[in-house]
Amino acid sequence: MMAGSLSTQSNRPSNGEKRSFATPPEAVQVVCECVAIIKGLKEINWKTAKGMMADPYFLRSLMELNVDAITGTQIRAIRAHMRKTTKLADMANVSMAGFGLLKFVDAVLGYCAVFREMVRELTIMNKKINMLELELSALGEKYDLAMKDRQILQEETEIMQRRLIAADKLISGLGSESVRWQEELKNLHVEKERLVGNCLVCAAFLSYTGPFSWEFRRSMVYDDWLEDLKVKEIPLTLPFKLEVNLSNDVEISTVNWYEWLCVRNEAMKVMFLLRVI
Repeated sequence: MMAGSLSTQSNRPSNGEKRSFATPPEAVQVVCECVAIIKGLKEINWKTAKGMMADPYFLRSLMELNVDAITGTQIRAIRAHMRKTTKLADMANVSMAGFGLLKFVDAVLGYCAVFREMVRELTIMNKKINMLELELSALGEKYDLAMKDRQILQEETEIMQRRLIAADKLISGLGSESVRWQEELKNLHVEKERLVGNCLVCAAFLSYTGPFSWEFRRSMVYDDWLEDLKVKEIPLTLPFKLEVNLSNDVEISTVNWYEWLCVRNEAMKVMFLLRVI
């Protein structure tokens, strides 16, 4: 479009100008050769330029010229070629067609300068955009890692919160057990004083009652020994039970309950638990 709007100003040479092209003015020749450089012709001289302008589609070729495809080498060659003459300023007085071509060449140079500056700025902008995209990608990765860490911390916080609640409940429960423990502690102090009698009866039971029947064992323990300890005021747990002192809940839980129920009385049950019958 730029070439089309400007090329309309470069009118086709008149018949008089055509005849003078055999020996063109210096400025006209330079401008025409600059157009040849723009069009990418290999040989840059007046003969080549004259043949180019003789083409009936010359103006159309200028209108359809892809100015964006002009290289930096061509631009430098055009500027160097234009410095070969100092008469370009008087082109309007020399040739109107040449003046139109001069305006076309100047417009092409101006457009290329602006275009290349835009390309340069666009390249710089693209580099900045690429850098920003890389930074954004890095920040995105950091954000993802931070969110994962946050999720882990959130889960750990929830776990610790549940543990804290459980600990509070445990402490509260233990606090309610304090009264019972205090009572049991008092009972243990009392039972400590009664260990003498308890141990004496249990030791005698294990040492001497094995060979006898359960009736005789019961009589020895509950009728003779316990009564004797009471008379002598030896500390003793009352009511006295052998299974409390010689067994525990675990051993009791392993007893065959059918056999247990078949035992005839409490003394026999104790002896059954102790496995001495």
